[in-house]
Amino acid sequence: MSPRVYKRGKIIDALLDRLRSITTANGFETDAGLYVSYGLTPLTDSDPFPRIALTVGETQTLAQGKKILRRLPIAVDFIDRATKDDPLRPVEAGLGDMKRALFVANDKMLGGLLAEPEGLQAGEERHRETEPGSAFVGCQIDAFATYVEVYGAPEEP
Repeated sequence: MSPRVYKRGKIIDALLDRLRSITTANGFETDAGLYVSYGLTPLTDSDPFPRIALTVGETQTLAQGKKILRRLPIAVDFIDRATKDDPLRPVEAGLGDMKRALFVANDKMLGGLLAEPEGLQAGEERHRETEPGSAFVGCQIDAFATYVEVYGAPEEP
């Protein structure tokens, strides 16, 4: 028997798929979609860059009855090597790419996985803090996915 994929997992998988579409061949500014991870991993100089990491926060319960309305906080990090002359230029390209890939105007409901009218909502944007002289630069955007689970059956729509 194969493991069940719950709605939360389906949402995460759909977001990862959107982020994996970020390639110059698909019209984006970077190829960060070639290296997407679920979770942050330690970085080394030999790792491929640019890269993206998706993490999730603590799910909030907004309402509860026969169905449960939930809000899943999401953080997406873009990480690249710093350049000497213009260290933050890759960050701006990565930020734009992530926003284009995640916030698709005609699919705010993520293929029907999310609850109307909220769907996928944009949150804050920030540069990632790095120490002076760091070899890496990055940025982070927050988003919120609002979805409904059936009480006692989180895999059902």
